[in-house]
Amino acid sequence: MKTLTTIYNQAFTALNLQPSPALFTQLISAYQEPDRHYHNLQHLQQLFTALQNFNPSNYLNDRPSIILAIFFHDAIYDTRSHENEAQSAKWAAESLTKLNFPNATIDRITHLIHLTKTHRPDPTDLSAQILLDCDLSILASPPAQYQTYAQAIREEYHWVSEADYRKGRSQILQTFLNRDRIYHHPEMHHHEHQARTNLNQEIQTLKQNSI
Repeated sequence: MKTLTTIYNQAFTALNLQPSPALFTQLISAYQEPDRHYHNLQHLQQLFTALQNFNPSNYLNDRPSIILAIFFHDAIYDTRSHENEAQSAKWAAESLTKLNFPNATIDRITHLIHLTKTHRPDPTDLSAQILLDCDLSILASPPAQYQTYAQAIREEYHWVSEADYRKGRSQILQTFLNRDRIYHHPEMHHHEHQARTNLNQEIQTLKQNSI
């Protein structure tokens, strides 16, 4: 928690703004909701760990926006809704406006949040590529860790029947496999093979369990 606090405060300080402890508490509380088995504080910490693996020169000028986009990107998360990213971006815009953030910075942060829905950044936007690759870094994790992640996602969709979940989950995984690259930024390309191996393995498991 101390690390998250430090990262959060640094984003404000970099913009010459006073950190809001109240907003930080609200965000942390959101990620601690009981139905979050994957999209929780551990997910936040994982994204920030992944961010540290990138050369800072790639995103230095955009660092505060990336940090706050990470904090807000799953702040509102309801597996029954298709508006999570939009609602999270709205919360960010409303909160940061009250804290006197520059309009351009708010627009940047909300743009990054919206991108986490499609995971299709502009090819020239390296900061967006880094954020989205951090969000998907779990896909290239070691097999045991990936299996834990896959199970956590299933638990978040506990209300979906087995047959519907297997079908829907397989389709989502296949959309990533159908892309030329899962990861956008060159620094993540060496993780491509492991991510595809994990995705293919999960799809095969989903198919086997449906028999």
